[in-house]
Amino acid sequence: MGFIPKLCHTYRPQTKGKVERMVRYVRDNFFRPLNTKLLALGLTLDTDTANEHVTLWLETVAHQRIHDTTREKPALRLIDERKALQVLPPKIVPITPSLTNKSALASLNGLSQQPLHHALSVYDQLMETI
Repeated sequence: MGFIPKLCHTYRPQTKGKVERMVRYVRDNFFRPLNTKLLALGLTLDTDTANEHVTLWLETVAHQRIHDTTREKPALRLIDERKALQVLPPKIVPITPSLTNKSALASLNGLSQQPLHHALSVYDQLMETI
């Protein structure tokens, strides 16, 4: 793809910039309201239910708001940015030691053993602390 991912510590804005803010936005504007709505109906939020609702939320809320940094709607900004996006290569080249340093490669190897998805229950602890 032409880049090497840089792994950062969680909850460290000094190393991640504004990336962590998106997590709070999704939690406070999608996850919590949907969870509250379902609890009032006696239902629990699971991954399938969240996936059913997230597309509508993205189209009607997240992509239509005025973004704080760009002062534009993300949906409109994407239309302009698509003109500059490059086509993905037909073959994805795997990461090799020659492309990255040993510590970064070791970190990536550790990540490959963990699943990329998880149950929504992992957010329960986060909701209690904030």
